[in-house]
Amino acid sequence: ALDRTAFFPGGGGQDSDRGSIGGKPVVDMRRDGAIWHRIPGHTFSGGQAVRGEVDWSRRYDLMRAHTGEHLLFSRLLKLIPDIQLVKIAITSEKKSFVIRGKLDWQILLQAELEAQACIDRNLDVAEKLVNKDDPSLQETRIKIERIHGNKVRIVSIGDIDQAACAGVHVKSTGEIKM
Repeated sequence: ALDRTAFFPGGGGQDSDRGSIGGKPVVDMRRDGAIWHRIPGHTFSGGQAVRGEVDWSRRYDLMRAHTGEHLLFSRLLKLIPDIQLVKIAITSEKKSFVIRGKLDWQILLQAELEAQACIDRNLDVAEKLVNKDDPSLQETRIKIERIHGNKVRIVSIGDIDQAACAGVHVKSTGEIKM
């Protein structure tokens, strides 16, 4: 555990960062109050200054995929209001989400076309912290029972999506690409 870190520990279906600390590979991470970096074979000691390097190409791939997941699911939700997001898996090897609800190929194609149109519009992706009792949460995709503490991080994509999320995202939809 470090006093501060640039490594994302994962969450919400998005995989944790990889990289190195003091030249040793970070192979996994977890959070239990502190953020723990798994570094097999390290010889670091308490109080020692270390330098971390996040594997940027991997993180950026996950950021693009995670923001794309928000975008695609929001378009599906617009077309099928009672659809539910069950599980997300955003890793280097796999990018998927599981939904509950009726879906057919035509609706999926329509959602994909709408998502691509939003990518082409290069919409801003913004974040803000609000209290759990903030009225804006009424218009936010959120599973309030999963939020610990009094603050909620809201990620917005232009004016088309607003979701509670602790993951890392790109700054604009144009970065998602195809």
